[in-house]
Amino acid sequence: MKIFNGFEYEVVKGNVIIENWCNSNSIIIPNEIDEKPVTVINAWGFAGSEVYSVKIPDSVIDLYGRAFKNCTKLSTIKVSKNLELIGFDCFSNTQLKSKPAIYKAFNITERGLVCRDYLFKENEWSEEIDEIMPCERGYHYCTNLFEIFNYYFGALDKDIAIYICEVGDKIIKTSTSKCVTNKIKPIKRLGREDIIRILNGGDV
Repeated sequence: MKIFNGFEYEVVKGNVIIENWCNSNSIIIPNEIDEKPVTVINAWGFAGSEVYSVKIPDSVIDLYGRAFKNCTKLSTIKVSKNLELIGFDCFSNTQLKSKPAIYKAFNITERGLVCRDYLFKENEWSEEIDEIMPCERGYHYCTNLFEIFNYYFGALDKDIAIYICEVGDKIIKTSTSKCVTNKIKPIKRLGREDIIRILNGGDV
């Protein structure tokens, strides 16, 4: 393992992977190290640290799973505009928030908008459910975009699709921003550029 300005890293096929860090609580990740592009923040790379601010350069395309998990003071982040993949549980237990809105993530298959074998249709209400229960019955969504990646992960605009949604009149909130409702209507799909803009504090 090599170290540059407090960052532990390795070089794989000419690209730098940030493995860990041991320096400031306000982090600016470099575009290059040893004249090689920094393209990956590895799994658990900053997890559990005291960091409160992070700037990720546009050279980075992958944030692996749990990269910032349990960074309980982390409240400000600037993500790469070229980010392609966000790993599982990447931002859990942080202070990161997106502007208030209602979101829902779906798995994408060859059939289209499918989540847990239910086929949704854009701008159409789902089948209404009388009795809802978190994690068991109903349609789940998050009001904080960062928390979607606690449940869904993969290549943005490819493995997952994130929609702004309207929700039903019955809602149960959990301890996080995750909610369950009796019906839901996907009204606008967010492209990769939209997702990155919102993560960086932009408007929906």
